Amino acid sequence: MSIVRALVEKGAKKNSKDFDENTALHYASEFGHFEVIIFLIKEAFADPMSKNKFGYAPSDIAQNI
Repeated sequence: MSIVRALVEKGAKKNSKDFDENTALHYASEFGHFEVIIFLIKEAFADPMSKNKFGYAPSDIAQNI
């Protein structure tokens, strides 16, 4: 969690997307990192409705774990 906070504080773009258009929030949701999810949404203001190229939002991915 401290690494994610440090990256955001140093200017990392929280809504950047990879080749499948997943954001950091998608990955945190996929792997069950609840503290990171809460931080990204509440403090870093990541977009919880951002969809990847398959049309899945982070909450859709979280339901599959």
